[in-house]
Amino acid sequence: MKKPHDELKHARTAEEIKAAVKRMGWSIEHGTKHDLAVSPSGAKVPIPRHKGDLPKGTLYSIIKRILLLSGLLLALLYLVIESGLLH
Repeated sequence: MKKPHDELKHARTAEEIKAAVKRMGWSIEHGTKHDLAVSPSGAKVPIPRHKGDLPKGTLYSIIKRILLLSGLLLALLYLVIESGLLH
């Protein structure tokens, strides 16, 4: 069975990120320029409203913050290793 953070690792667009975090128990607030992913503890992560794929650096930054705030450090480590950032 897929876990919600597995979907997050494969997200490429803002819409895919928002759908994955909703399944992780987060909510989405609409700001003036960005949407905000809001964790159950109230922490907020801005998500830009871009159409299509997000730039790789922006995508990794958003995913990293969401995983850290979710306490999914092992998933973050896996993402870093899988992406080749440690090489």
